[in-house]
Amino acid sequence: MLKSLSLTAIMALIWGSSFPFSKLAIDAIGPMPFRFITLVLSCSILFVLFYKEVSASMAIMDKQNMFKMMVVALPNILLVPTLNNLALYYTSVTNATILIYTMPCFTSVILMLMARKIDFLSVLAAVLCMLGVFFVLNEIFISLGEVIILSSALVWAVGTILAQKVKPTLSSKATLFWQFLFSALCLGVILLFALERQQWILPVKIVLSDLKIMMSLLYISVIGSALIYFIWFYLIKTKSAEFASYATLFSPLITLVIMMLFFDEYPLLTQALGFALILLSAVIINIVKPLLTRRSSG
Repeated sequence: MLKSLSLTAIMALIWGSSFPFSKLAIDAIGPMPFRFITLVLSCSILFVLFYKEVSASMAIMDKQNMFKMMVVALPNILLVPTLNNLALYYTSVTNATILIYTMPCFTSVILMLMARKIDFLSVLAAVLCMLGVFFVLNEIFISLGEVIILSSALVWAVGTILAQKVKPTLSSKATLFWQFLFSALCLGVILLFALERQQWILPVKIVLSDLKIMMSLLYISVIGSALIYFIWFYLIKTKSAEFASYATLFSPLITLVIMMLFFDEYPLLTQALGFALILLSAVIINIVKPLLTRRSSG
């Protein structure tokens, strides 16, 4: 249990620092090139670290495992980070941080709909979450960034449920590499047709000429992508989707502290109130509901 709690704390710290680090590079090179470069770097790192497991997985790879990996990778590794990066390009880190953590509420509502059973705590959390979103968006002009980040939270919720229910039989290390490779190839094909030649060359020049941008890319690739997803899928596999979501209770606080200390970006009073309501909804879903469920079953 101590190991799982320690990993959750590490995951919260990494997630909490990922948005500010990402914002630095995204503003300089654009969201799509940023995501593609981090995916390629993450794939390279994972291949070197897990070469033995990846090589062994090639011998037992089949269509069923490949399909399962793609199903989990599509929302979790391809869509959610890409949507997050796009949102950060159009909105502030503060708004993105607050709104992305509507994910636990979305997860609970989806699970309730799947069970076809009304749950009081899930409904209460959903109401609090919607009120929180209203307060956050009430004082600002709703841009494309806010719409994208809420869409990302919904996709993340779906991805979290899929990751718990769809489990490849390969080792977790090999699975993670193949999922990153699949995501990198998909995004690479999309960008090949979406971007002109100059739009590929310019981001590379900027990265190579700016140490700050280079460090941001390396941090997100190594720590904020490869390591964080390994911990995320490990906790989902060994514990549950709800347990893995515990990190979402702490990481937004870390992000907001970083933004206030280093970027002079302070949330408005209504944003703080909205954030408190969204956080309360997450506490209900991730702590109160599981605790009451265990007591009633015990």
